[in-house]
Amino acid sequence: MSNLDVLHEIFERAGALRQVLAARFDGDPAFVTELKLAFEGIALVVSADGEFDEVVLRIGDFADEPNTTIHDISEDVPWSGALGRTMCWGWELTNQQGYADGVRFDFANSDGGKFEVELIVGASSLHAYRCEPTGWSAA
Repeated sequence: MSNLDVLHEIFERAGALRQVLAARFDGDPAFVTELKLAFEGIALVVSADGEFDEVVLRIGDFADEPNTTIHDISEDVPWSGALGRTMCWGWELTNQQGYADGVRFDFANSDGGKFEVELIVGASSLHAYRCEPTGWSAA
């Protein structure tokens, strides 16, 4: 199943985001190899492909990787702002060399409030970024 197929499946079945777990290599908070986004109806695992530094999406659970520990990061930035929201958009991000090294999630709550998070793979690790509007407008 391609990353885009997985994003479509999550959009169709997920419901609200309930929990975010991180697999950390040797327990290092800066070396996240996988994230599990547990939605009401389905779980999405986002992995860093160590060979090509690409993002890999799948439905299910963590891979049983040696030297990793699982940590609940639901209340950490940026994920705390996405809890309780549903995914309304998902993008696979491709760099100028053709590698799919990121994914972007657009979460919304019932009143239409948006919250966006990007995950980028670098040095075989996932890095999360909160996306915020700049407030500029085209003249």
